[in-house]
Amino acid sequence: MSQRPALGCLFEIVETLVLTLIIFFVIQNFVAQPYKIQQLSMQRTLVEDQYVLVDKLTPRFDTYKRGDIVVFHPPADWGREDTPYIKRVIGQPGDVVEIRDDGLVYIDDVAIDEPYVYSDEPGGPAQATTSQLEQATWTIGEGEYFLMGDHRSNSADSRTFGTVATDRIIGRAWLRYWPIDTFGVLPTPTYPELSGSALLTMALGEEFLPNFQERDFLMHWVEKPGTSLDAMTRITLRASRELRAIPGVRNFGAHIGRAEVADEVVGV
Repeated sequence: MSQRPALGCLFEIVETLVLTLIIFFVIQNFVAQPYKIQQLSMQRTLVEDQYVLVDKLTPRFDTYKRGDIVVFHPPADWGREDTPYIKRVIGQPGDVVEIRDDGLVYIDDVAIDEPYVYSDEPGGPAQATTSQLEQATWTIGEGEYFLMGDHRSNSADSRTFGTVATDRIIGRAWLRYWPIDTFGVLPTPTYPELSGSALLTMALGEEFLPNFQERDFLMHWVEKPGTSLDAMTRITLRASRELRAIPGVRNFGAHIGRAEVADEVVGV
């Protein structure tokens, strides 16, 4: 064999290795990356020594959703930069998150259902969620998220270090792939109690909800006892997004005020 073919073969090997490294670098940094669970804060959803695949691509085009499990860099004074944390998104931008004495988490004055919260015995009652410091209410700013571990009594999270900025989040954990017997997609829970229609029904009562089809919709309602004006505004904004998506609803308007009269919803 001549020297030239040997050099050509060596060049092909080097070229293949370089191309492989480039592909690996692109995938690892911009598409997906594996992580090993090293913390106890996500029990029983995720346990130590399991491996998850973290999606880095789709969050570049879509926001993180409530219930997503995310991997992120903790604040500089809360851990080593090279040791990411993994928690669940509880509060999104614009939310008011509150932890009350009943052990539940409230979003805009509505208690959320959290079946994933750790229980001492499988299938038993979930642990109560408590505020770890004196603060029990957080208003989530734009570009921030409120994160908590599923094992609430064994988690350092936003209750102690505050909200986490989007640019600190590495990506969304979407697949558990090892051990092989735990293989599966990590589902994002839904929170139907926070849907616009559910909030309207809760705030106004089923009898106040008209037929939305083929009409403009105007909602006029007043402050209800125990519901702040700010919370009512957020409920209305969330509901309006859903109502505008209903075929036949041309426009949606809302007026919120303070008065000592009954709530009313009027279709016009």
